[in-house]
Amino acid sequence: MSGKVLAFCFVVGAFVADLVFRSFSKFELRACFAILCAGLLLQSLIDFYTHRLVRQISHALACSGVLLLSLNAANNSNYDFLVSSSVCAILGIAVSFFSNKISRGSLGAGDVRLMAVLGWHLGFIGYSTAMLALFLACVLAGLFGVVMIMLRRGSISVWPPIM
Repeated sequence: MSGKVLAFCFVVGAFVADLVFRSFSKFELRACFAILCAGLLLQSLIDFYTHRLVRQISHALACSGVLLLSLNAANNSNYDFLVSSSVCAILGIAVSFFSNKISRGSLGAGDVRLMAVLGWHLGFIGYSTAMLALFLACVLAGLFGVVMIMLRRGSISVWPPIM
């Protein structure tokens, strides 16, 4: 990994850490979203170099999210957050699974798992936030794909086939 990539990751990580710290006052929420952001940044780097998402990282993000967000809901005696998280996680799975079928596998199972993790975490904040974030995740993934193609680290295929 080049020094430029590491410097970029450090700057992005510091910026995101500051946003997480400012956005949440409870320790478990700060920890949960800091872990999420660190895992997403790590997954992005791995995806850039290998075109794969690591299942163990996605599972660790899911487990830490369930544990920390459930702890926060129990501490506040407000379990509505867990309902919205569950609904958004299921919606994330459904949208990405449907996209996987349409794209003929261009969107892999790792992406489906990651969308469930994003839906769970962001559903805790609220439905509208989760829906906007899942939409933006799809748009940013498309832009990332275009950058990968421009850097000749990816390829484009036309679907549906042009007759």
